[in-house]
Amino acid sequence: MSTPQVSVIILSYNRPKRLSSAIEAIMNQSYQNLEIIIGDDCSTDPEVIQVIEQYKAKDERIQFYLQTKNLGIIKHQQWLLKKVSASSEYLLWACDDDDWHADYIRVCVEKLEQHPEAILCSSSAYLKLNGKKIEWRSEDSHTLGMKENHLRYYRVLHNVLWWNHAFYGVIRKEAYELIRLKHRFCFDILFVCQLSLYGEFIKIPDLYITKGGQGIGSDLTSNLKAIKVQNKLVREFPKLAVALYLIWGVVWTRKLSPFQKPGICLKIFKVVKETEMYPNEKRKLIWKPQK
Repeated sequence: MSTPQVSVIILSYNRPKRLSSAIEAIMNQSYQNLEIIIGDDCSTDPEVIQVIEQYKAKDERIQFYLQTKNLGIIKHQQWLLKKVSASSEYLLWACDDDDWHADYIRVCVEKLEQHPEAILCSSSAYLKLNGKKIEWRSEDSHTLGMKENHLRYYRVLHNVLWWNHAFYGVIRKEAYELIRLKHRFCFDILFVCQLSLYGEFIKIPDLYITKGGQGIGSDLTSNLKAIKVQNKLVREFPKLAVALYLIWGVVWTRKLSPFQKPGICLKIFKVVKETEMYPNEKRKLIWKPQK
């Protein structure tokens, strides 16, 4: 079986201790044909640079890019995508507070090689909250065998709000030529939902990923600060903003018929309204953050 190159992009910012374990987990993957790109978004903690340089000296697969000013997560990701080698066939986003089973990348690549119709492979995950490792709620984004674009979209939409770890699966690099990362709130959800129109997703039931649960996604304020998206609509009515962004993508795509789009738009409003945005925060579709 061939071993296509996978580019792993590790996003780093001011978490040297967690970064160490993240780098080691990627370096020690059983799948070894990796290009490891570490991008630091202008950390203020000097220990971060020391940690990255230490591992770079150990592993020639590691490339290190240091931003001279803080770009925010989305622009940083867009910038790092340009550093991915032309020879790479797959891409994996990795946060500096995540962990992975040693066989995660190998299993995902094998599944994608077996199923050329699939463009993303991810696994179930643990969530690390307050030092405790708990099993994540079920995220059934598995659409393998579903040929109808609109049915795949429904399945993915229902499952990636608001804790979307499908985005951190192994994705065919060509997907980023089909769907560009947009500088918007909940960019990862928008990307994955739109991507579902272009191909099938594989979901491995095993718990191969551990996601940090107290990062930028833990509350609205820290999220907006980290991604540097500041506009009145998002600050005042974040769920409405996400619904409108999703609808915009549906209206303008050529992957759905004009007859399918109205029903999907109505479904978007319903799903966004009924799902909780953050833990223990039940919100209506339009809401203002409580003072």
